[in-house]
Amino acid sequence: MGEAVRRSASVGEPQLYVATPTMRGEVLRLAVPLGAVYAAVGQAQRQLLGVGLAALVFGAALSLGLSYAATRPLHKVGRVARAMAAGDLSRRVHARGGDEIGEVANALDTLADELQRRLVQLEGERGEMQALIDSMAEGVLALDREGTVRRANPAACRIFGLTGEVRGTPAPAVSRRPAFLELVRTTLQGAPVPATELAHGQHHLLATAQPLADGGAVLVFLDVSTLRRLQDVRRDFVANASHELKTPLTAIRGYSETLLDPELPPELRRQFTETVQANAERLQRIVDDLLDLSRIESGGWRAEPEPVAVDQVARAAWANFAAAAEEKGVGWEIEGEELPQQVLADPGALHQIFANLFSNALRFTPAGGRITIAARAAAQRAGWTRVEVRDTGAGIPAVHLPRIFERFYRVDPARSREEGGTGLGLAIVRHLVEAHGGSVEAESSLGQGTTIRFVLPTRPTAQPVT
Repeated sequence: MGEAVRRSASVGEPQLYVATPTMRGEVLRLAVPLGAVYAAVGQAQRQLLGVGLAALVFGAALSLGLSYAATRPLHKVGRVARAMAAGDLSRRVHARGGDEIGEVANALDTLADELQRRLVQLEGERGEMQALIDSMAEGVLALDREGTVRRANPAACRIFGLTGEVRGTPAPAVSRRPAFLELVRTTLQGAPVPATELAHGQHHLLATAQPLADGGAVLVFLDVSTLRRLQDVRRDFVANASHELKTPLTAIRGYSETLLDPELPPELRRQFTETVQANAERLQRIVDDLLDLSRIESGGWRAEPEPVAVDQVARAAWANFAAAAEEKGVGWEIEGEELPQQVLADPGALHQIFANLFSNALRFTPAGGRITIAARAAAQRAGWTRVEVRDTGAGIPAVHLPRIFERFYRVDPARSREEGGTGLGLAIVRHLVEAHGGSVEAESSLGQGTTIRFVLPTRPTAQPVT
Protein backbone atom coordinates (compact mmCIF):
# COMPACT_ATOMS: atom_id res chain seq x y z
CA MET A 1 0.00 0.00 0.00
CA GLY A 2 1.26 3.42 -0.81
CA GLU A 3 0.16 7.01 -0.95
CA ALA A 4 1.47 10.19 -2.42
CA VAL A 5 0.46 13.78 -2.93
CA ARG A 6 1.33 15.48 -6.18
CA ARG A 7 -0.08 17.83 -8.67
CA SER A 8 -2.13 16.14 -11.36
CA ALA A 9 -0.93 16.90 -14.86
CA SER A 10 -4.40 16.47 -16.23
CA VAL A 11 -6.42 18.66 -13.88
CA GLY A 12 -3.61 20.90 -12.65
CA GLU A 13 -4.54 20.50 -8.92
CA PRO A 14 -2.84 18.69 -6.09
CA GLN A 15 -4.33 15.26 -5.51
CA LEU A 16 -3.94 12.46 -3.01
CA TYR A 17 -2.98 9.20 -4.67
CA VAL A 18 -3.53 5.95 -2.82
CA ALA A 19 -2.65 2.48 -4.20
CA THR A 20 -3.40 -0.81 -2.48
CA PRO A 21 -3.21 -4.43 -3.73
CA THR A 22 -6.31 -6.57 -4.03
CA MET A 23 -6.79 -10.26 -3.26
CA ARG A 24 -6.64 -11.13 -6.90
CA GLY A 25 -3.22 -9.66 -7.22
CA GLU A 26 -4.35 -6.53 -8.80
CA VAL A 27 -3.60 -2.97 -7.67
CA LEU A 28 -6.40 -0.59 -6.78
CA ARG A 29 -5.40 2.95 -7.42
CA LEU A 30 -7.43 5.97 -6.21
CA ALA A 31 -6.92 9.68 -6.73
CA VAL A 32 -8.81 12.31 -4.69
CA PRO A 33 -8.46 16.05 -5.26
CA LEU A 34 -6.96 17.65 -2.13
CA GLY A 35 -9.14 20.79 -2.52
CA ALA A 36 -12.18 18.84 -1.36
CA VAL A 37 -10.17 17.32 1.47
CA TYR A 38 -8.90 20.71 2.51
CA ALA A 39 -12.44 22.09 2.36
CA ALA A 40 -13.74 19.25 4.52
CA VAL A 41 -10.87 19.63 6.94
CA GLY A 42 -11.39 23.42 7.09
CA GLN A 43 -15.06 22.97 7.67
CA ALA A 44 -14.36 20.43 10.38
CA GLN A 45 -11.79 22.77 11.94
CA ARG A 46 -14.24 25.64 11.85
CA GLN A 47 -16.91 23.52 13.41
CA LEU A 48 -14.51 22.34 16.08
CA LEU A 49 -13.36 25.92 16.69
CA GLY A 50 -16.99 27.12 17.01
CA VAL A 51 -17.83 24.31 19.35
CA GLY A 52 -14.65 24.97 21.32
CA LEU A 53 -15.33 28.68 21.58
CA ALA A 54 -18.92 28.03 22.59
CA ALA A 55 -17.73 25.53 25.15
CA LEU A 56 -15.13 28.00 26.38
CA VAL A 57 -17.69 30.82 26.70
CA PHE A 58 -20.17 28.52 28.37
CA GLY A 59 -17.49 27.20 30.68
CA ALA A 60 -16.33 30.70 31.55
CA ALA A 61 -19.91 31.82 32.18
CA LEU A 62 -20.59 28.72 34.20
CA SER A 63 -17.38 29.24 36.13
CA LEU A 64 -18.19 32.88 36.79
CA GLY A 65 -21.72 31.99 37.85
CA LEU A 66 -20.53 29.26 40.15
CA SER A 67 -17.79 31.54 41.48
CA TYR A 68 -20.28 34.37 42.08
CA ALA A 69 -22.71 32.00 43.73
CA ALA A 70 -19.93 30.69 45.91
CA THR A 71 -18.38 34.05 46.79
CA ARG A 72 -21.54 36.17 47.07
CA PRO A 73 -22.18 35.16 50.69
CA LEU A 74 -18.54 35.85 51.48
CA HIS A 75 -18.77 39.34 49.98
CA LYS A 76 -21.98 39.98 51.93
CA VAL A 77 -20.31 38.72 55.10
CA GLY A 78 -17.44 41.11 54.40
CA ARG A 79 -19.77 44.07 53.86
CA VAL A 80 -21.71 43.32 57.04
CA ALA A 81 -18.47 42.86 59.01
CA ARG A 82 -17.13 46.21 57.75
CA ALA A 83 -20.44 47.90 58.65
CA MET A 84 -20.26 46.40 62.15
CA ALA A 85 -16.70 47.65 62.49
CA ALA A 86 -17.94 51.13 61.53
CA GLY A 87 -20.62 50.98 64.25
CA ASP A 88 -23.64 50.02 62.12
CA LEU A 89 -25.16 47.00 63.85
CA SER A 90 -28.39 47.07 61.86
CA ARG A 91 -26.96 45.15 58.88
CA ARG A 92 -27.44 41.36 58.62
CA VAL A 93 -26.26 38.64 56.20
CA HIS A 94 -29.41 36.47 56.30
CA ALA A 95 -27.65 33.48 54.68
CA ARG A 96 -29.87 30.60 53.50
CA GLY A 97 -27.35 27.86 52.92
CA GLY A 98 -26.28 25.34 55.49
CA ASP A 99 -22.65 25.10 54.38
CA GLU A 100 -19.61 26.49 56.13
CA ILE A 101 -20.16 29.99 54.71
CA GLY A 102 -23.77 29.90 55.90
CA GLU A 103 -22.63 28.91 59.36
CA VAL A 104 -20.16 31.81 59.42
CA ALA A 105 -22.87 34.21 58.21
CA ASN A 106 -25.35 32.99 60.81
CA ALA A 107 -22.72 33.32 63.52
CA LEU A 108 -22.03 36.89 62.36
CA ASP A 109 -25.76 37.72 62.50
CA THR A 110 -25.98 36.26 66.00
CA LEU A 111 -22.95 38.29 67.04
CA ALA A 112 -24.55 41.46 65.65
CA ASP A 113 -27.80 40.74 67.51
CA GLU A 114 -25.95 40.17 70.77
CA LEU A 115 -23.77 43.25 70.32
CA GLN A 116 -26.82 45.37 69.58
CA ARG A 117 -28.60 44.02 72.66
CA ARG A 118 -25.55 44.64 74.84
CA LEU A 119 -25.11 48.15 73.46
CA VAL A 120 -28.76 48.99 74.14
CA GLN A 121 -28.34 47.61 77.65
CA LEU A 122 -25.12 49.56 78.18
CA GLU A 123 -26.72 52.73 76.82
CA GLY A 124 -29.60 52.31 79.26
CA GLU A 125 -27.22 51.74 82.16
CA ARG A 126 -25.14 54.70 81.02
CA GLY A 127 -28.25 56.87 80.97
CA GLU A 128 -29.20 55.70 84.45
CA MET A 129 -25.69 56.37 85.72
CA GLN A 130 -25.64 59.81 84.12
CA ALA A 131 -29.04 60.65 85.62
CA LEU A 132 -27.80 59.45 89.00
CA ILE A 133 -24.63 61.55 88.79
CA ASP A 134 -26.54 64.60 87.55
CA SER A 135 -29.02 64.33 90.43
CA MET A 136 -26.31 64.07 93.09
CA ALA A 137 -25.98 66.91 95.58
CA GLU A 138 -22.23 66.30 95.53
CA GLY A 139 -20.18 67.83 92.75
CA VAL A 140 -18.41 65.27 90.52
CA LEU A 141 -15.46 66.08 88.25
CA ALA A 142 -13.90 63.48 85.94
CA LEU A 143 -10.42 64.39 84.68
CA ASP A 144 -8.21 62.77 82.04
CA ARG A 145 -4.53 62.00 82.53
CA GLU A 146 -3.63 65.56 81.43
CA GLY A 147 -5.82 67.09 84.13
CA THR A 148 -8.54 68.43 81.84
CA VAL A 149 -12.23 67.98 82.56
CA ARG A 150 -13.93 65.07 80.81
CA ARG A 151 -17.24 65.38 82.64
CA ALA A 152 -18.81 67.59 85.31
CA ASN A 153 -22.25 67.20 86.84
CA PRO A 154 -24.55 70.19 87.51
CA ALA A 155 -23.59 70.32 91.20
CA ALA A 156 -19.89 70.68 90.30
CA CYS A 157 -20.72 73.40 87.76
CA ARG A 158 -22.71 75.24 90.43
CA ILE A 159 -19.97 74.93 93.06
CA PHE A 160 -17.15 76.07 90.77
CA GLY A 161 -19.19 78.50 88.67
CA LEU A 162 -18.63 76.60 85.41
CA THR A 163 -20.83 77.56 82.45
CA GLY A 164 -21.13 76.48 78.84
CA GLU A 165 -19.11 73.56 77.50
CA VAL A 166 -16.90 72.37 80.34
CA ARG A 167 -15.35 69.39 78.56
CA GLY A 168 -11.68 70.09 77.94
CA THR A 169 -11.42 72.75 80.66
CA PRO A 170 -8.01 72.53 82.39
CA ALA A 171 -7.97 72.05 86.16
CA PRO A 172 -6.47 75.51 86.91
CA ALA A 173 -9.43 77.08 85.09
CA VAL A 174 -11.80 75.26 87.45
CA SER A 175 -10.10 76.59 90.58
CA ARG A 176 -6.74 78.18 91.22
CA ARG A 177 -6.82 77.43 94.93
CA PRO A 178 -3.57 75.66 95.91
CA ALA A 179 -5.46 73.02 97.89
CA PHE A 180 -7.56 72.12 94.83
CA LEU A 181 -4.56 71.94 92.50
CA GLU A 182 -2.67 69.81 95.03
CA LEU A 183 -5.67 67.47 95.21
CA VAL A 184 -5.63 67.10 91.42
CA ARG A 185 -1.85 66.60 91.26
CA THR A 186 -1.82 63.96 94.00
CA THR A 187 -4.68 61.99 92.45
CA LEU A 188 -3.25 62.07 88.91
CA GLN A 189 -0.04 60.63 90.35
CA GLY A 190 -2.07 57.57 91.35
CA ALA A 191 -2.69 58.24 95.05
CA PRO A 192 -6.28 58.26 96.35
CA VAL A 193 -7.15 61.20 98.58
CA PRO A 194 -9.44 60.60 101.58
CA ALA A 195 -11.95 63.18 102.77
CA THR A 196 -10.24 66.55 103.07
CA GLU A 197 -11.61 70.07 103.48
CA LEU A 198 -10.88 72.89 101.09
CA ALA A 199 -12.41 76.28 100.34
CA HIS A 200 -13.60 77.75 97.06
CA GLY A 201 -15.03 81.24 97.23
CA GLN A 202 -17.90 81.19 99.72
CA HIS A 203 -18.07 77.40 99.65
CA HIS A 204 -16.60 75.06 102.24
CA LEU A 205 -16.03 71.72 100.50
CA LEU A 206 -15.37 68.20 101.69
CA ALA A 207 -13.40 66.57 98.87
CA THR A 208 -12.46 62.98 98.05
CA ALA A 209 -10.55 61.81 94.98
CA GLN A 210 -9.83 58.46 93.34
CA PRO A 211 -7.39 57.71 90.49
CA LEU A 212 -8.67 55.78 87.45
CA ALA A 213 -7.05 52.90 85.60
CA ASP A 214 -6.52 55.01 82.45
CA GLY A 215 -4.53 57.61 84.38
CA GLY A 216 -7.43 59.99 84.94
CA ALA A 217 -9.18 60.80 88.20
CA VAL A 218 -12.62 61.29 89.72
CA LEU A 219 -13.08 64.08 92.27
CA VAL A 220 -16.18 64.35 94.47
CA PHE A 221 -17.03 67.54 96.36
CA LEU A 222 -19.64 67.86 99.11
CA ASP A 223 -20.65 71.44 99.88
CA VAL A 224 -20.67 71.65 103.68
CA SER A 225 -21.13 75.43 103.81
CA THR A 226 -24.61 75.14 105.29
CA LEU A 227 -23.37 72.60 107.82
CA ARG A 228 -20.55 74.92 108.84
CA ARG A 229 -22.96 77.82 109.21
CA LEU A 230 -25.26 75.65 111.31
CA GLN A 231 -22.32 74.66 113.47
CA ASP A 232 -21.41 78.32 113.90
CA VAL A 233 -25.02 79.15 114.77
CA ARG A 234 -25.14 76.28 117.24
CA ARG A 235 -21.86 77.35 118.80
CA ASP A 236 -23.05 80.95 119.08
CA PHE A 237 -26.39 79.79 120.45
CA VAL A 238 -24.77 77.63 123.12
CA ALA A 239 -22.43 80.49 124.07
CA ASN A 240 -25.26 83.03 124.21
CA ALA A 241 -27.61 80.69 126.07
CA SER A 242 -24.90 79.86 128.58
CA HIS A 243 -24.23 83.55 129.12
CA GLU A 244 -27.92 84.39 129.49
CA LEU A 245 -28.46 81.56 131.97
CA LYS A 246 -25.29 82.33 133.87
CA THR A 247 -26.27 85.94 134.63
CA PRO A 248 -29.38 85.21 136.75
CA LEU A 249 -27.79 82.08 138.22
CA THR A 250 -24.80 84.11 139.39
CA ALA A 251 -27.11 86.66 140.99
CA ILE A 252 -29.20 83.96 142.66
CA ARG A 253 -26.12 82.22 144.00
CA GLY A 254 -24.53 85.44 145.28
CA TYR A 255 -27.61 86.75 147.05
CA SER A 256 -28.45 83.27 148.40
CA GLU A 257 -25.03 83.04 150.03
CA THR A 258 -25.57 86.48 151.55
CA LEU A 259 -29.00 85.46 152.86
CA LEU A 260 -27.34 82.67 154.84
CA ASP A 261 -25.77 85.32 157.09
CA PRO A 262 -27.90 85.26 160.28
CA GLU A 263 -26.88 88.83 161.14
CA LEU A 264 -28.22 90.28 157.86
CA PRO A 265 -30.62 93.17 158.61
CA PRO A 266 -34.28 92.38 157.85
CA GLU A 267 -34.64 95.16 155.30
CA LEU A 268 -31.63 93.85 153.32
CA ARG A 269 -32.86 90.29 153.70
CA ARG A 270 -36.18 91.27 152.10
CA GLN A 271 -34.43 93.23 149.33
CA PHE A 272 -32.05 90.35 148.54
CA THR A 273 -34.93 87.86 148.61
CA GLU A 274 -36.86 89.96 146.08
CA THR A 275 -33.73 90.11 143.90
CA VAL A 276 -33.37 86.32 144.05
CA GLN A 277 -37.03 85.96 143.14
CA ALA A 278 -36.71 88.41 140.22
CA ASN A 279 -33.69 86.55 138.83
CA ALA A 280 -35.44 83.21 139.29
CA GLU A 281 -38.41 84.55 137.31
CA ARG A 282 -36.06 85.83 134.63
CA LEU A 283 -34.37 82.44 134.51
CA GLN A 284 -37.79 80.83 134.17
CA ARG A 285 -38.66 83.14 131.26
CA ILE A 286 -35.41 82.30 129.49
CA VAL A 287 -36.01 78.57 129.91
CA ASP A 288 -39.64 78.90 128.77
CA ASP A 289 -38.61 80.89 125.70
CA LEU A 290 -35.87 78.40 124.88
CA LEU A 291 -38.33 75.54 125.14
CA ASP A 292 -40.87 77.37 122.98
CA LEU A 293 -38.25 78.19 120.36
CA SER A 294 -36.92 74.63 120.36
CA ARG A 295 -40.43 73.21 120.02
CA ILE A 296 -41.23 75.49 117.09
CA GLU A 297 -37.93 74.98 115.24
CA SER A 298 -37.90 71.20 115.70
CA GLY A 299 -41.38 70.79 114.28
CA GLY A 300 -42.83 69.69 117.60
CA TRP A 301 -45.42 72.46 117.27
CA ARG A 302 -47.84 72.87 114.38
CA ALA A 303 -50.10 75.85 113.87
CA GLU A 304 -53.82 75.05 113.96
CA PRO A 305 -55.28 78.06 112.14
CA GLU A 306 -58.85 79.20 112.61
CA PRO A 307 -60.63 82.50 111.98
CA VAL A 308 -59.82 84.87 114.86
CA ALA A 309 -60.44 88.59 115.39
CA VAL A 310 -57.22 90.54 115.63
CA ASP A 311 -58.60 93.08 118.14
CA GLN A 312 -59.86 90.42 120.55
CA VAL A 313 -56.52 88.60 120.68
CA ALA A 314 -54.62 91.91 120.98
CA ARG A 315 -56.80 93.05 123.90
CA ALA A 316 -56.39 89.71 125.68
CA ALA A 317 -52.60 89.86 125.28
CA TRP A 318 -52.42 93.50 126.46
CA ALA A 319 -54.35 92.68 129.63
CA ASN A 320 -51.17 91.12 131.04
CA PHE A 321 -49.26 94.40 130.54
CA ALA A 322 -51.95 96.98 131.33
CA ALA A 323 -50.98 97.42 134.99
CA ALA A 324 -47.26 97.77 134.24
CA ALA A 325 -48.01 100.20 131.41
CA GLU A 326 -50.20 102.34 133.64
CA GLU A 327 -47.55 102.36 136.34
CA LYS A 328 -44.90 103.41 133.82
CA GLY A 329 -47.16 105.99 132.20
CA VAL A 330 -47.28 104.36 128.75
CA GLY A 331 -50.54 104.57 126.79
CA TRP A 332 -52.05 101.89 124.56
CA GLU A 333 -54.57 102.20 121.77
CA ILE A 334 -56.13 100.42 118.85
CA GLU A 335 -55.99 102.60 115.78
CA GLY A 336 -59.57 103.49 114.87
CA GLU A 337 -60.75 101.95 118.14
CA GLU A 338 -61.60 98.66 116.42
CA LEU A 339 -59.72 96.18 114.26
CA PRO A 340 -62.32 94.77 111.89
CA GLN A 341 -59.82 92.39 110.32
CA GLN A 342 -60.03 88.66 110.89
CA VAL A 343 -57.06 86.44 110.21
CA LEU A 344 -56.62 82.71 109.81
CA ALA A 345 -54.22 81.95 112.66
CA ASP A 346 -53.58 79.75 115.64
CA PRO A 347 -55.16 81.71 118.54
CA GLY A 348 -52.45 80.73 121.03
CA ALA A 349 -49.66 81.59 118.60
CA LEU A 350 -51.20 84.98 117.74
CA HIS A 351 -51.58 85.71 121.46
CA GLN A 352 -47.87 84.92 121.99
CA ILE A 353 -46.89 87.11 119.03
CA PHE A 354 -48.73 90.08 120.51
CA ALA A 355 -47.42 89.36 124.03
CA ASN A 356 -43.78 89.33 122.87
CA LEU A 357 -44.22 92.50 120.80
CA PHE A 358 -46.02 94.31 123.64
CA SER A 359 -43.30 93.24 126.08
CA ASN A 360 -40.58 94.67 123.85
CA ALA A 361 -42.48 97.87 123.11
CA LEU A 362 -43.30 98.51 126.77
CA ARG A 363 -39.72 97.79 127.84
CA PHE A 364 -38.23 100.45 125.55
CA THR A 365 -40.99 103.07 125.49
CA PRO A 366 -40.43 105.88 128.03
CA ALA A 367 -43.08 107.44 130.24
CA GLY A 368 -45.55 109.45 128.23
CA GLY A 369 -45.03 107.22 125.21
CA ARG A 370 -47.66 105.26 123.34
CA ILE A 371 -48.11 101.80 121.85
CA THR A 372 -50.49 101.54 118.90
CA ILE A 373 -52.03 98.52 117.17
CA ALA A 374 -53.25 98.68 113.56
CA ALA A 375 -54.51 96.11 111.09
CA ARG A 376 -55.60 96.43 107.47
CA ALA A 377 -55.71 94.39 104.30
CA ALA A 378 -52.30 94.00 102.69
CA ALA A 379 -52.17 96.45 99.79
CA GLN A 380 -50.23 94.26 97.37
CA ARG A 381 -51.26 90.84 98.59
CA ALA A 382 -54.84 89.72 98.22
CA GLY A 383 -55.99 87.41 100.99
CA TRP A 384 -53.53 88.74 103.57
CA THR A 385 -53.80 91.11 106.52
CA ARG A 386 -51.01 93.41 107.65
CA VAL A 387 -50.77 93.95 111.41
CA GLU A 388 -48.58 96.64 112.98
CA VAL A 389 -47.38 97.24 116.53
CA ARG A 390 -45.92 100.76 116.83
CA ASP A 391 -44.21 102.40 119.76
CA THR A 392 -42.72 105.83 120.44
CA GLY A 393 -39.53 104.57 122.04
CA ALA A 394 -35.91 105.47 121.37
CA GLY A 395 -35.83 103.58 118.08
CA ILE A 396 -33.29 101.14 116.67
CA PRO A 397 -30.21 102.12 114.62
CA ALA A 398 -30.57 100.99 111.00
CA VAL A 399 -27.46 98.82 111.22
CA HIS A 400 -29.18 96.58 113.78
CA LEU A 401 -32.54 96.15 112.02
CA PRO A 402 -31.57 93.13 109.84
CA ARG A 403 -30.53 91.17 112.94
CA ILE A 404 -33.12 91.97 115.61
CA PHE A 405 -35.03 88.76 114.85
CA GLU A 406 -31.99 86.59 115.62
CA ARG A 407 -31.82 84.63 118.84
CA PHE A 408 -30.20 86.51 121.75
CA TYR A 409 -29.47 89.54 119.57
CA ARG A 410 -29.74 92.79 121.48
CA VAL A 411 -29.22 96.36 120.34
CA ASP A 412 -28.22 97.37 123.88
CA PRO A 413 -27.36 94.17 125.79
CA ALA A 414 -26.82 95.84 129.17
CA ARG A 415 -30.08 97.79 129.08
CA SER A 416 -32.03 94.81 127.78
CA ARG A 417 -30.86 92.62 130.65
CA GLU A 418 -31.66 95.36 133.15
CA GLU A 419 -35.18 95.52 131.73
CA GLY A 420 -35.54 91.75 132.04
CA GLY A 421 -35.52 90.76 128.36
CA THR A 422 -34.46 87.27 127.27
CA GLY A 423 -33.31 88.17 123.75
CA LEU A 424 -35.59 85.48 122.31
CA GLY A 425 -38.93 87.28 121.98
CA LEU A 426 -38.54 88.56 118.42
CA ALA A 427 -36.99 85.27 117.27
CA ILE A 428 -40.12 83.48 118.53
CA VAL A 429 -42.32 86.05 116.77
CA ARG A 430 -40.54 85.43 113.46
CA HIS A 431 -40.89 81.65 113.73
CA LEU A 432 -44.58 81.84 114.69
CA VAL A 433 -45.41 84.20 111.83
CA GLU A 434 -43.49 82.10 109.31
CA ALA A 435 -45.26 78.98 110.57
CA HIS A 436 -48.47 80.59 109.22
CA GLY A 437 -46.80 81.30 105.86
CA GLY A 438 -46.38 84.99 106.66
CA SER A 439 -43.43 87.32 107.08
CA VAL A 440 -42.31 89.92 109.59
CA GLU A 441 -40.20 93.07 109.27
CA ALA A 442 -39.12 96.04 111.35
CA GLU A 443 -38.99 99.75 110.62
CA SER A 444 -37.48 102.27 113.00
CA SER A 445 -36.31 105.85 113.32
CA LEU A 446 -34.02 106.98 116.12
CA GLY A 447 -35.90 109.11 118.63
CA GLN A 448 -39.27 108.40 117.00
CA GLY A 449 -39.94 104.76 117.72
CA THR A 450 -40.17 101.35 116.10
CA THR A 451 -42.83 99.56 114.04
CA ILE A 452 -42.98 95.78 113.85
CA ARG A 453 -45.09 94.73 110.88
CA PHE A 454 -46.25 91.19 110.10
CA VAL A 455 -48.72 89.65 107.66
CA LEU A 456 -51.06 86.71 108.21
CA PRO A 457 -53.50 84.98 105.84
CA THR A 458 -57.22 85.73 105.91
CA ARG A 459 -58.25 82.67 103.90
CA PRO A 460 -56.86 79.16 103.40
CA THR A 461 -56.00 79.73 99.72
CA ALA A 462 -53.59 82.58 100.44
CA GLN A 463 -50.13 81.84 99.11
CA PRO A 464 -47.13 82.15 101.46
CA VAL A 465 -45.37 85.50 101.49
CA THR A 466 -41.74 85.36 100.43
